[in-house]
Amino acid sequence: MGEDFDYAEEFTRLDVEALKRDLVEVMRTSQDWWPADYGHYGPLFIRMSWHAAGTYRINDGRGGGGQGAQRFAPLNSWPDNASLENPEGPNGNPDPLASARDIRDTFGRMAMNDEETAALIIGGHTFGKCHGAVGQEYIGPEPEGCPVEHQGLGWKNTVGTGAGVHAMTSGLEGAWTTEPTTWDNGYLENLYSYDWELTESPAGAKQWTPKNPEAQGTVPDAHDPSVRHAPMMLTSDIALKVDPIYGPITRRFRENPDQLADAFATAWYKLLHRDMGPISRYLGPWVPEPQLWQDPAPPVDHELIGDADVAALKQEVLASGPALDPTVSQPVSTSGSSTARNCCWVGVLNTSGVS
Repeated sequence: MGEDFDYAEEFTRLDVEALKRDLVEVMRTSQDWWPADYGHYGPLFIRMSWHAAGTYRINDGRGGGGQGAQRFAPLNSWPDNASLENPEGPNGNPDPLASARDIRDTFGRMAMNDEETAALIIGGHTFGKCHGAVGQEYIGPEPEGCPVEHQGLGWKNTVGTGAGVHAMTSGLEGAWTTEPTTWDNGYLENLYSYDWELTESPAGAKQWTPKNPEAQGTVPDAHDPSVRHAPMMLTSDIALKVDPIYGPITRRFRENPDQLADAFATAWYKLLHRDMGPISRYLGPWVPEPQLWQDPAPPVDHELIGDADVAALKQEVLASGPALDPTVSQPVSTSGSSTARNCCWVGVLNTSGVS
């Protein structure tokens, strides 16, 4: 692409409906080199999107999925790309209440409140499964540390095919719901219907299994239709049930599935777009109304000032005399302008945010 390439102009020529159909076809077409769990790559796409966008941090606005940085160092070698922080509990301690504190801190750094956090975890764990079929000792180094013959892919699994039934990423193993490719309320039904006890995955990771006999055999295997399993939960899942703040939220979502669907859709949109700036940068027919976190400016409903008005205003400021103290006005202007950051396209004086 040359310097005269206009992305916005070219985007208008894109058939987004055809693109959507292509993506659906890709997700439903399993490949031998990485077989799709349950014959569908949708859950994998959700995980990848989450891990890319979840790098956003409120302290400096950096991170997020807008630049596709997950492909490059150092992000491509972060262990967190294989599992979100502390799914077994803080430092591997399977304490749900301690896990809840870590969840709140982690998601708070991603600009999420408690309801958004609960909706994202519930929605994300409604789909797909964890992968911990083999031990960590069979997994090679990360992409930036692997030998040249691994071609920069990293985390080579030496057991069997290294994929499918042998897949190992987080070390946790199993699915949360009975229909891991369908949006439903199965996650919360399982979480609250069963009593859970601590166990270990084949890889030795701490996770939870139902005590109830009726839970056995309710979950399909990801690759063998003749095999069935019990559902599983992570320590971070149990936290949503026992924490005094998350508990009431998740019980309300269980009783009101429509509220969960709306909350997840809103939080998911925020997760994926938090770093992409104001609504004016968005293109296409699927852009929703401006959200509060996008700092939307009100529409112009009045006549704008012209050059003559600007000149007159300048004269009034200059004529204000000794009251115009540069030791005050200059730092205020500098402080306002210095809030600009091109990583997430927020800040600067045009919205008078410093006030």
